[in-house]
Amino acid sequence: MHDWLDINHEIKVRIIIMTKPIPFQHNQYLNSPDIDAVKEFLNTRIDNREITPISYSKHGRNTINQQSLGKTFAFGVHWKDKVHITSDTLSTFHLIMPINHSVENQMTKARANAGDIMISSPGNCVDLIWDKGCSAFVTTFDIHALKHYFQIDVCGLMNHGTQIIRAKERTSQSLLNLFTCLSQQHQIHHGKIDLQMQKHFESMLMGSLSDHILTNDIRILPAHVKIAVDWILSDLYRPFNITELIALCGCSRRSLENGFRHYTGMSPAKYLVSQKLHAINNLLKKGSSESVGELAFQFGFTSPSYFTKLYKNTFGETPSETLGNRPSIYISSHQKL
Repeated sequence: MHDWLDINHEIKVRIIIMTKPIPFQHNQYLNSPDIDAVKEFLNTRIDNREITPISYSKHGRNTINQQSLGKTFAFGVHWKDKVHITSDTLSTFHLIMPINHSVENQMTKARANAGDIMISSPGNCVDLIWDKGCSAFVTTFDIHALKHYFQIDVCGLMNHGTQIIRAKERTSQSLLNLFTCLSQQHQIHHGKIDLQMQKHFESMLMGSLSDHILTNDIRILPAHVKIAVDWILSDLYRPFNITELIALCGCSRRSLENGFRHYTGMSPAKYLVSQKLHAINNLLKKGSSESVGELAFQFGFTSPSYFTKLYKNTFGETPSETLGNRPSIYISSHQKL
């Protein structure tokens, strides 16, 4: 079984190499043979870097492409020469997944090969040797992105140091699928992925890495439940599809439903309905220009009587009563259910 996973993973990596050796080409930020130009680019966007060429080639270019993911940045990086890169103390998490060749950590002598993941946490220094011609996915994100995702203060809960997650491990395979999907969406949208989709990919990234970047001293949503919650909240107008949700989370239906019941007290479908009702409630309180019936229909409630029953069971009043409790607002008859 493990041999099949290794072969399958290697095939996926090779497919990426054959199709787009340097990801995110629609947002090319740098394409230059000049190391100094690369250094200047990196030092104005992330932590300070020193870049020393180890080999020299007259041909080829160093390339850096970028795709934003909400508060996180994903890069497609290619080095034409073998380079030694060092940094000051990192202020962000730094993730590298080589697509070809390898990257070696000089302090630990650990090497990340194609499909492996190397993660350095804030407070560490970068001291890396990149192979000549190496291309990679690189992601940087800070503590604020983690706080936003987990909704807790994570400062004292982070694993420190540099880790290598091997290609055969589930986390690496999940992230390869994630980066492959992100690259495809980048191509489809010509680099202009909308903010909602960016945040969705960012949430999946955080969820996939949670077991590696945080200690086990806290009680947080399991990754598969958190991914499902973020997917549901990213678009409450989206029709519910349990099969799609299971595939997205990479778990069984029973595991997903048991996780939801344990951590939210309800099934995924009921959780979605609850979030829809709360969204409508907020809109009514704020004074939506649309009628109650129109709002209910937009959120997928096709039966007015059933919607009103659910709404009253949740909030103890009908939608019309919610409107009536809003001061200084005229309620026309067609707004009542």
